[in-house]
Amino acid sequence: ALYMTTVNSLVSQRAGQTERGLVLGAFNSASWAGRTLGPPVTGTLFSFVAQDAPLLVAAGIMVGCMVVLRRVVRG
Repeated sequence: ALYMTTVNSLVSQRAGQTERGLVLGAFNSASWAGRTLGPPVTGTLFSFVAQDAPLLVAAGIMVGCMVVLRRVVRG
């Protein structure tokens, strides 16, 4: 509960006043999608691909997120 409250606050502070609702809606939708789809997808990867597959996929997703974040922060 403390994590989500803090992250929601940080996201709302980064968004402008006119786009705050859109940004918070997109953030919360993505967050819940990850919580809903994450366990079955990682379980499938673990069971049918390899034991390291969920970690490697997560690392790839994080690299992509860092690239997007870097572009957003720059401008």
